[in-house]
Formats: sequence, C-alpha cells, structure tokens
Amino acid sequence: MIEIVDILGRAESGVSTRPFRCLGEDDQLYYVKLGNARPDGLIGEWVGGHLANLMGLPVADFSLVHVDEEFSKHLNDDYHELGSGIGFGSAAAKVGYRDLLYLDISRLEPDLLAEVLIFDLWIQNEDRKLGLAGGNPNALFVPHREGTPLLLIDHDSAFDETFNTGAFLNDHFARDAAALWRDKARKRAWTAKAKKALSKLPEIWATLPDSWAHNTLGERHDALDMNEIEATLEQPMKYPNTFWKGVGL
Repeated sequence: MIEIVDILGRAESGVSTRPFRCLGEDDQLYYVKLGNARPDGLIGEWVGGHLANLMGLPVADFSLVHVDEEFSKHLNDDYHELGSGIGFGSAAAKVGYRDLLYLDISRLEPDLLAEVLIFDLWIQNEDRKLGLAGGNPNALFVPHREGTPLLLIDHDSAFDETFNTGAFLNDHFARDAAALWRDKARKRAWTAKAKKALSKLPEIWATLPDSWAHNTLGERHDALDMNEIEATLEQPMKYPNTFWKGVGL
C-alpha cells in the first residue's frame, strides 16, 4: 500500500469522478479515488483492473493507497472531499501518453481492439465511448511507441446494473472489431482464458479493503457483492448465446 504524502490538485478529466492528483511516498504520481468515489466504483476499479491484467490487456498500473486522517484534516477546503483511509490509486502514465482520439483507432491492431471490446462486454463496462464528435474513451494513446500504444484506465463503471448492450455496441471505440468474434476458434480461446481469470476472483476479492463497503458520497450506494460480480462473469460460460449477442453475433 502506498502512503500519500502530497496533493497536487484534481484531474481535469473524469466524468463520474474527478480523481485527485497525489504524490505517493514512492515519488510516483497517482490519480486517487477515495471519499470522492462510490463504493461500487472503487470495487469496480480494483476487480476490473485485476481482470484486465489477467486477460493480458494493457492497463495502467494501480495500487491501494492510504491517506492519513491527520494529514486529511489539514487539507484546504477544495481537497476535503478526498477524505482519509484506503483508496484506489492509478499510476500516472509516462510522458507521451494522451487521451485516445477517434483518428488513433485506425492505428491500433484489430486483435487488440477486439479484446478490449469483449472485455468491456464481459465486465459490463459501458464507459469507453468515442466517435467522430468525441467522447470519453477511458483510454490513453502514445504515438510512435514500440509495442502496444494503448493504455486502459478507469473501470469504476464496471458491473453496472443499468448496462445496455445496444448502447454499448453503438458507442464503444472498438465496435468495428466486433466481426472478428465470428471466428469460433477465437471465441473458444477467449472463453477458456476468461474462465481461468474468473477462478482468481476470490483471491482478488480477499484483497479488497473492508472500508470500501461503507464509503459514501451523497446518497448511499450499496457496494457490489462478489456473488453479483461472479454471476456477471459467468455469462460467457453459462449463457454463451446471450453473451455473444452483445457484440451482434
């Protein structure tokens, strides 16, 4: 767990939650969500991030961070919303990354786009939208980089009970890669990988801070339950026909 030693401001972007830009004791910059976040959002970040790693997707490094109560008491009024205790910290990307733009999508490998699309369907994350008019892709891009130039961020909208498959497929920045999932071998390989990742859910869940179930912002939001998340993640194995309809198949 990383101790927060300074607060540098609020992130300029972020629709659901504008995270705080904080300096950790390791001299790394983190975008921190704590008192400013819903409990189900924090859980979505932690579980979604771990699952993305298990599925081999390029996701920003993340960690549990701690804000000391005494430190929090001395913050100015603009920062009091951060609160104190254990929060979620997403490590700031290295210099060169910027928000993904619509014109960048054609520069990404179709296989990677297909993986991102089906991952978000799996975790019911509708919040990776991008079109000609803009959007909120929750993804970073760096031009002229060897390897994968994409970095995924923000999974606080994962496991959304209002998830709409129609809106998801219309708005997701990787929607044009959906046709690649017509390949039965690709679908079988992905399902086997997802099943293996799902088996790690109890281990991931065991690392969640107990305090996240009680964190509130405005109206109380009930925290996500592991059984609910497990039921969502079992969809490709138990109800494959329904699941794959989510990408128009």
